[in-house]
Amino acid sequence: MARSDRSDEMHDVRAFLERMASEAPIPSEEGGAVVRRARRHVGATLVSGALAIALVITGGVAALDAVRAWNRTTPLVSEPPPTPTGSPSIAITGRFGEDDLRDLVLRASDRPTGHGLRHDPSFSEFNGVTSVASTLDVSTSALAQAGLVTAYFNGFLSDAWYDTGAPPEERVDLVSYAILFPDVEAAHTGFELIAAGPTTPVSGWRSEPVDELGEEAQESRGVWNDVPTAAIVWRVDNVVLFLASQGYGDAIPFGVLRPLAELMDARAT
Repeated sequence: MARSDRSDEMHDVRAFLERMASEAPIPSEEGGAVVRRARRHVGATLVSGALAIALVITGGVAALDAVRAWNRTTPLVSEPPPTPTGSPSIAITGRFGEDDLRDLVLRASDRPTGHGLRHDPSFSEFNGVTSVASTLDVSTSALAQAGLVTAYFNGFLSDAWYDTGAPPEERVDLVSYAILFPDVEAAHTGFELIAAGPTTPVSGWRSEPVDELGEEAQESRGVWNDVPTAAIVWRVDNVVLFLASQGYGDAIPFGVLRPLAELMDARAT
């Protein structure tokens, strides 16, 4: 194609686009909405892209921190209250249902003192099987096969959690889960999966049965992803309850965790 022909063609295209723009103006109100939606779409694309890059680059502990609900750094104060994410096709025959889960986890008023923890509404949400498996480092497929319906999460975090220059004893978190299964048998399988401990390597991990909680219970501690961790998991009917702490100096001791677990257990029984 000759240069003059290409120039004429580009001129015709520009003229055509200009005519379209002048003949079909977008009403101001609709245009504003379109622009706002476009900006939100672009923003969401940039954020998701940045997260994907972060997960690829950092890996390991940083990747887990990026997806853990209790380590979220930006409160979702403008978001509506969370709603259940379970599948309505799953028949729940156990004593508990989705509407019970919020009442079984730790509440904001249950926050233990002396550890610099804070609670934020954005740390309270329903989680599906993928999020639960990622947070607890359990096989996603195994949890799904066990029949996990949905789970409710509530977390507390110290302001110094991400501050690498802060004293290690000030970098502490605390999480609680109420995990719903369709029936007692499925919940027992889920309990065993979670009680088995993280699937990634841990150091000095040791577990002991607990007699005072639910129908079966276990407490464990060790170093997970280079962070001291203490956890208590137990089952009440068709719900698995989970309470855990991590701390760069040390996790919250069992002497503090056990009364909190007993409080959760009392609400379930």
